[in-house]
Amino acid sequence: MILFSLPHYSYGDLEIDNTSYALRYGKSADFLDNRIGSRLVYEFSSFDALLNAIKDCVGRLFDSNNVSAVDIGSIIVVGQAKLSSQIPHLAARVHSLFDFPEQCLSLDLGHGCAGFIVGLDVAYNLANSLLKPSLLITCDPYRKILNPSDFSTNLLFSDAVSATLIGDNIGQFSCSNFQHMTYSESWDSIEYAQGSYLQMNGRLILDFGKRIVAPALNRYIENNILDSECTVLPHHGSRIVVESLSRATSASTHVLWDESFRGNSISSSIPISISNLQKLLTSSSEFVMIGFGVGLSTSIVTSTPYDRQS
Repeated sequence: MILFSLPHYSYGDLEIDNTSYALRYGKSADFLDNRIGSRLVYEFSSFDALLNAIKDCVGRLFDSNNVSAVDIGSIIVVGQAKLSSQIPHLAARVHSLFDFPEQCLSLDLGHGCAGFIVGLDVAYNLANSLLKPSLLITCDPYRKILNPSDFSTNLLFSDAVSATLIGDNIGQFSCSNFQHMTYSESWDSIEYAQGSYLQMNGRLILDFGKRIVAPALNRYIENNILDSECTVLPHHGSRIVVESLSRATSASTHVLWDESFRGNSISSSIPISISNLQKLLTSSSEFVMIGFGVGLSTSIVTSTPYDRQS
C-alpha cells in the first residue's frame, strides 16, 4: 500500500517579530493574533540557508523512516518563488545534496497553496509506477519578493521547507479521492512578475474562500466522507481565512487550526500542520486536507491513518 510519512520541516533561519512593524501601520498586536494568527514570521537569509534547511529536513526524514537516498526513485520540489536562478530546477540541486542514484527523476512543480496536495498526487503515481519511494519537498521563499512597504504581505508570509516520503508501506497515512480545481478567471489575485514584487488582493482571496472553496469542500465531504463527523486540515492562509472556512461548513465538520502557526508558508503550511497536529490526526478515522490559493486553485484529498484502516 502506498503511504506518506509524517513530514519534517524547517522555517527560515531569520526570525522576524512583526509587532513593531505592525505598529508602524497602525496595527496592534491583537490584529496579528486575531487576523494573521502569529506575531512571528521567518525568512531564509540566502540560497545556501535554504539548501541547508532542505538537507536538514531530508536527513531527519530519512533517519526516522529508515530510508536512504539510494532508495529514492523521484524527487519532487513544489514551489514558485526562487532564491537562485530559474535554471537548473531546484530538484536537481536537491539531488546533489545526497547520494541519490542517477536513475532518479527530478521534477519541479510550480504550485503554491494547493501544492502539497498536488505534489502528493504526483508522488503517489510515481511511487506506484517506478516501484520506488518518492521524496516530496515544499519550498516557497516568498519573503524575497515582497514589497517592503506592503504591510499586508509582510505581516503574513513566512519562509519554510518541508520533506515527506511517499512509498509502499512507508509512513503513516494513505490518500484517496484526489480532486483538483482551477479558477483561472481570478488568476491575477496573487501574481508576481520577474523584477517586481508579489501582488495580492486579500479581499478577493477571502471572497474566493467563502464563495468557491467552502462550497467545494462541502460537496466533497458530502460525496466522499461516510462518517457523520468530518475533520478537515486546511491550508493555513491566516487565522481569519481558516475561521471563515470553518463558519461556512456544517456543524458536523471540524476545521482544525494549528496553534503553532508561524505565518503563511504557502505549499509548506499543510505538511507543517500535519507534523504539529500528528497526535490528533492519527487518532481520527480519516481526515480531509484542502489547499487553496495561487492560480486560483483548490485541491482536496482524504487521508486515513494506516493503523485505522480496515
